[in-house]
Amino acid sequence: MGSQETDFQPKAKRRRVASKSKAPAAVRPAAKAKTANKSRSSSDAMGGAGSATASCVVNSICLRPGSVDRSVEALGESEHATQLHQDNEHPDAINMGLGLGIASSSCASGGSLPSLHSRPESLKSLKSQSDSGGDFPGKVGPGGGGSGSLAANGRQIMGRVPRERSRETENETLPTASPASLESLAHSSSSDETRFCGQCCRVFIHQEATCTHGTAYPLARVPGRSHRYLPVILFSDDASKQLVWHDGSVRGGVVELPYSEPDVRNTDAVSMSPAYLGFAIEPYEKRFLQYKGVGFVFARPRRGKFMQPSIDTILVCVGLDKLFKAPGLSFSHAIDIGTGSGFIGKYMALKAPCTERLAVTCVDIDPSAEEYCHSADFAAPTTNLNGAALEWRHVTGDAVELLKAESHFDLLVSNPPYIPTLDEVESDDAIQIGNFWEGCGLLAHLLESMVEHRCTKGTHLVLMITSLTLKARRIRALLEQAPAAGVKVNILLEREIAWKAFYAGSGRGPKHLLASHDEYREKQKIGEHSYFVGACPPGRSRGGGDRDRRFDYHWHVGYVLDLHIPAAAAR
Repeated sequence: MGSQETDFQPKAKRRRVASKSKAPAAVRPAAKAKTANKSRSSSDAMGGAGSATASCVVNSICLRPGSVDRSVEALGESEHATQLHQDNEHPDAINMGLGLGIASSSCASGGSLPSLHSRPESLKSLKSQSDSGGDFPGKVGPGGGGSGSLAANGRQIMGRVPRERSRETENETLPTASPASLESLAHSSSSDETRFCGQCCRVFIHQEATCTHGTAYPLARVPGRSHRYLPVILFSDDASKQLVWHDGSVRGGVVELPYSEPDVRNTDAVSMSPAYLGFAIEPYEKRFLQYKGVGFVFARPRRGKFMQPSIDTILVCVGLDKLFKAPGLSFSHAIDIGTGSGFIGKYMALKAPCTERLAVTCVDIDPSAEEYCHSADFAAPTTNLNGAALEWRHVTGDAVELLKAESHFDLLVSNPPYIPTLDEVESDDAIQIGNFWEGCGLLAHLLESMVEHRCTKGTHLVLMITSLTLKARRIRALLEQAPAAGVKVNILLEREIAWKAFYAGSGRGPKHLLASHDEYREKQKIGEHSYFVGACPPGRSRGGGDRDRRFDYHWHVGYVLDLHIPAAAAR
């Protein structure tokens, strides 16, 4: 919640953003899907060669269900058929294998991200997580993709298959599903559904291609009215890569991609809105967001003040996924504290190990959060992926007061405001609740509840903090007290991410949050573990590489922590 990702732009430049340096060619579609209603007669001019090309393309890329015939015809229009596979930000993108879709149906990946600059050895682990999932597969051209590859004038190109749009149905309303059917719609499987593999970052048509990883998730279904022209945002399993299609849609609860190749391929996902790659989105704009099979359509209600989903949101889910794989865990009462969009709560509800029933509470002080979580776009499921029944409760109010009144939760998850104020940095005892991104009051209360054993035996508290948070003296003191209090602290995830520094503070700038020379170079021992402390200025990221050329970002290191009170240690 504390990391504000939206790159504010003039309203006329929303979503497709012209960066200071030209946006990569891969971000500028050669043909816009919004210029639909072109004559189909051009498909007759394709001839035998064109038809053969179309057949091999359709067999390996993801098209929206039922649109294959129209897409094959569209290939006849030369301005729609291909697009140079270039990336001005990464000239070696082709050699790195950043292509998608026009490739064989195999799931092999190749290439690697640019190497780190010379940095302290302990810093390389920050980037290793981003590299672990491999790069985007399907290098287009000879040796890269198999039968689906295309070439022209000796250069590698990618097919872009625009879909046909009907302006008359743009504002149509589809039948609304009953609440009891939401879960079955969200997780049902059909022969022609679109699936996404978060390991190789490819999309598949279920009946025509399979993923050798065996981890391709269908795009989550969203019952309710249709949505036209909304971005579709997908993340790799380790959240190091982000794919964005600018003009997706939802029809009949099914998420549709306009073409196989994404408009944005972000191989170093450090923010939700990478404006330097041509994508930024405002909180009130609709988008479809999915991570590991869990997704929703989100737009913050106009009166809302809570934060829209950020890169922090996805990183907390990555941490939860790691926690849930631990043997012997089972939860019965879970709470998402400061739920906001509710994405973390929904992911927790669907993935948490439990027996027959899981009671899920989502609490936020902003009434608009509850309003959204009751909507069809949120699509609250009724059972989780283990078949256990889900009982939802949405609360508008102070989470601190709720936790004082109810202590039966065995899983607490929160992405709280984590940027300390100047007073919190300079004073040992100062704790403030300032706004939705500044002030560590809620975070301090959650840590105190664990250190003082106000939770039930075996409780797990999963928190998102960053190196910024650790500039607050009170937070550091609580983490240092945890081992002596019998609280086990595990680092589920460590990742350097971007930070728009002008969000923090009341116009005073981030000087009190910057890392000292020693904090920049070396981790600091705090309790059981060592952490990076403070933020780095633009041009001096800890990870290095291309990040040092992005001068509109400061840099901080995100941590997803699991604080656990073993049953034997509970008082």
